[in-house]
Amino acid sequence: MDDKGELLQQLDWDGDEGITNLFGTYLQQPNEAFCEYYETQLLENKAETFFVSPTRDSLRKRAGENMEKAASSMKKKALEKYGNEKVCEVGEIVHVRLKNEDKAKVDSGNLTGVIVQVNKGRSQVRVAVKCGLLKSWYAYHRLGRVSGKSNDVALNGLTDALNGWESMKVISEREAARKSSLVGGQGKGDVTCNCKGSCNTNSCSCFKAGRICCSACHRNNFKCCNNNMNKSIKK
Repeated sequence: MDDKGELLQQLDWDGDEGITNLFGTYLQQPNEAFCEYYETQLLENKAETFFVSPTRDSLRKRAGENMEKAASSMKKKALEKYGNEKVCEVGEIVHVRLKNEDKAKVDSGNLTGVIVQVNKGRSQVRVAVKCGLLKSWYAYHRLGRVSGKSNDVALNGLTDALNGWESMKVISEREAARKSSLVGGQGKGDVTCNCKGSCNTNSCSCFKAGRICCSACHRNNFKCCNNNMNKSIKK
């Protein structure tokens, strides 16, 4: 029968093409456990028209149990590696590692931020940087722990971020990297110039913003002094 309940083909019970000859090859006689399971399901769920077979139901339960065991094992290994004393706390200074595609080549590979929220049940934290609240929750092992005297909120200029993070704009890692970049971040960035001179006065938008000219700025301007090469020569 098809999905609409219409008969597609009439089958005989006996004979070479009958149903009895198909048992053991294409058909299998349902066992007692199979019949009892469906009888129970029909009594408990009269409105349901589709039921999971006992074998598949058992496989699903076993798969769920295995996933729970794997998650518990991973959490146990993490606690053994980092220890309970390594649990992050609010006010701790951390480094968030940036992906290569989220930063310019000359910029730092990390964002320096302060922990503002902690979910100890999931071993995750929320981090705020100077320019906003990072949208992601971070597992402990994804953060670089700052130790010693460098682990100071005021020293890193993150006092306002710690105290007022709830009213800060939620931003991505790329946006945070762009705002703290010396060259405007990945891509063209927020600040570029089209100068034909030395780029060493406030008439240059990059110089005025305290940023180094990047590849998106003036093309073939060999007079520019506001670049990494000239900065390194002067040092």
